[in-house]
Amino acid sequence: MNLSLYAIANTAADIEAFLDSEAPLDAEQEALLTQALDRALHELLPAKVENYCKAMRAFDAFEAGCKDEEERIRRRRKAVENVRERMKERLRYALETTGQAKVEAGTFVVALQANPPAVEVEQEALVPAQYQVVTTTLDKRAMLAALKAGDDVPGAKLVRGQHVRIR
Repeated sequence: MNLSLYAIANTAADIEAFLDSEAPLDAEQEALLTQALDRALHELLPAKVENYCKAMRAFDAFEAGCKDEEERIRRRRKAVENVRERMKERLRYALETTGQAKVEAGTFVVALQANPPAVEVEQEALVPAQYQVVTTTLDKRAMLAALKAGDDVPGAKLVRGQHVRIR
């Protein structure tokens, strides 16, 4: 019988609840339930947890391989983008230098076109406040330190969850 992790956990919890209940059990029934609980907690659960850990290690290795491949492909894409941008810049330079605004080249038409207006900020400090956007960021480290020290931080509280550590 190959039970899922959920089935093992739920079965163990059900047996514990039944043993803790006031239901009348004879010695043989109680021994069978205790034996089933012991098997669930000391045989089935550790074996299933080990299989989970093995699968997670395999996923870790696969994930690392995917990240490496993503990085390799990202570098390759960036290299191709850079080559394309340099070629485009050379086209612009050639058209400007030769005084050509438009060149028909086979199935392509290459033309110089004006860019839309853009703002270039020369000195940020001189820009009036009406054109500045202010954003706030919460300092969670400072709030954590204050809450740990016993201070009250309105709108915030300390929480502590749990995580799984595999060694």
